[in-house]
Amino acid sequence: MSQRPPLPPFTLETARQKVLAAEAAWNTRDPDRVVLAYTEEDVPWWRIVRADGSLAKGARQRALLEAEGVPFRGERVDMRAARIP
Repeated sequence: MSQRPPLPPFTLETARQKVLAAEAAWNTRDPDRVVLAYTEEDVPWWRIVRADGSLAKGARQRALLEAEGVPFRGERVDMRAARIP
């Protein structure tokens, strides 16, 4: 696995490097290269919920979902109410 791409704040040169890394990642089937093009802030990981509405990441994930207005029923996302039509 190679070095992670530049992280914010960007200069013109580091922004260019980030774009080139993302383009290279999109043009490969190598998951190790794809993951290097993204940071945790780039991908809304907290929106990934199990089919039964349970959360993989616990309290932190729930707090982020609640901040977005996602409805809960007990400890699980209310999948009927939250489903996008």
